[in-house]
Amino acid sequence: MSMQQTSRVSRWVVLVSATLALAGCASFEGAPDRPERSPALELLDKGYAEAVARYHAAAAEAAKVAVRNHFIETRAGLIDRHYATFKSKLYAQRVGSAVGVDLATLGLNIAGVLTPGEQAKTAMNALSGGLIGGKSSVDKNVYFDRTLPAMLSQMEGQRSSLRMQLLTGLEQSSKTYPLMQAAADLEAYYAAGTLAGAVTAITQQAAASQAAATANLAARLPTAQEVQARLKREHFEVRTAAPDDTLAQRLRACLRPGGQRVAANEAAVREWLRRQGQDAANPLATDILLTEASGAASREALLQDVAFLQAVPACR
Repeated sequence: MSMQQTSRVSRWVVLVSATLALAGCASFEGAPDRPERSPALELLDKGYAEAVARYHAAAAEAAKVAVRNHFIETRAGLIDRHYATFKSKLYAQRVGSAVGVDLATLGLNIAGVLTPGEQAKTAMNALSGGLIGGKSSVDKNVYFDRTLPAMLSQMEGQRSSLRMQLLTGLEQSSKTYPLMQAAADLEAYYAAGTLAGAVTAITQQAAASQAAATANLAARLPTAQEVQARLKREHFEVRTAAPDDTLAQRLRACLRPGGQRVAANEAAVREWLRRQGQDAANPLATDILLTEASGAASREALLQDVAFLQAVPACR
């Protein structure tokens, strides 16, 4: 490949790549326009604006219902026609645009090496890489297309549900189902026939299924009371931990500074327990006093005992 030919190929690839890539560019906005800064409703949605005017001008209930129902059936019919067209074009639009943008990106990479002065071998390697990348792009988008039946099924299901809601609304009074609510339901009906609406619905269903599965699992697990009862039947000693109250914190700080056991302090606690007629010989006596819920009264009494406070001045 001559340098002149390479240069022509480079310019062609850059031009095609830029054209395809720019076709997919769009700005991203995080919120809709403020109503007071938007055009009048007549310019945004002439059909709805006219329906609103007739709806509020009607004095009789039957007239209001007729205006609302005419708006619902007209708008729903338009949505259905556009949805049918959208479905027929969906595959072609998806594959054509997505593959084109991917190939445009690959073309820019190829153009980077197809510059004057490069050897033909380098150019051939670049073209080979482009072919491999192009195959990857096609495979990726074909895989997406295989998910379209599921997406379309989701859209059909959502649309059917909302269509029933609209049909039910046709039979309601204007107070029960006003025109504004009908317009909102029609917007939802339209959104249900979009890929974004299908993804949102699938995500919501997945979250609901996960929550239901979690609740089902929790219902199958035994309660704390059931676990305690079983342990007691099997002759385990079951105790209830005390909340980390102020007295427990104070006792731990003065009896075991830095978390270290002090023999003299342990002995003072056991002596106090012996005088109270409690089980001072239990090797876990101090731990039980500091952690058991049933030991709250004993902790308070211990900190008020003069002899104990003299033996352990740090707890004063």
